[in-house]
Amino acid sequence: MNRIILIFLFSTMSFSAISQDARNVSITFFPEMNGEIIVLNKEIHIISSNEKLNVTKLKFYVSHLSFYKDEQLVWQDNELAHLMDAENDMNIKFTIKKNIQFNKIKFGLGIDSVTNVSGALEGDMDPLKGMYWTWQSGYVNFKMEGTSTAIRSESQRFEYHLGGYSAENNTYNTIDLTVGNSETINIAIDFHKFLSDFNVVTHHNVMSPGKVAVDLSKILASCFSIR
Repeated sequence: MNRIILIFLFSTMSFSAISQDARNVSITFFPEMNGEIIVLNKEIHIISSNEKLNVTKLKFYVSHLSFYKDEQLVWQDNELAHLMDAENDMNIKFTIKKNIQFNKIKFGLGIDSVTNVSGALEGDMDPLKGMYWTWQSGYVNFKMEGTSTAIRSESQRFEYHLGGYSAENNTYNTIDLTVGNSETINIAIDFHKFLSDFNVVTHHNVMSPGKVAVDLSKILASCFSIR
């Protein structure tokens, strides 16, 4: 009995020591339109263009998440990628050592070429998540669907499935943001900029790798900022 009690006390003390030596960090993504948080299936009125926008689907991959102190890598995520989905909280939580100090965060927007050639994977990268094309085209890095009154068609529908990993069709981008050494990191995504920096009327249906997908992916990567 005494042995059992000693084991219990040792385990409790070890857990307490680990807890005191670690801190929980949370990264949350906020998709915004004119400063308003995008909520799926909720119409947004864009006053500047008198446009009505309704987003029905919004997903993207965050990969190779890492923290830096200036240019020195101090922490790297073990997960290959996290799928952010506006149907849920767009949030990543993890634990790091308490003594880790950082002032920069880096992550990939999408899935890199090395991971793509590994084929379909599990977890957030399971094809059942709806973000995998084929072994030839690989993963969809970003998916956004909805309607806009700016589109001159009967359905007024737009669909952006941005992917492609080979040579000139590579849509993977690295995002580098300066942050405070905080447990809470909020990142805004300016979709007004994304939809304004190209002609949504001309390009309202992008569903395969190619130059347009590459161009849109670069624009999208420039829309991330600390909130």
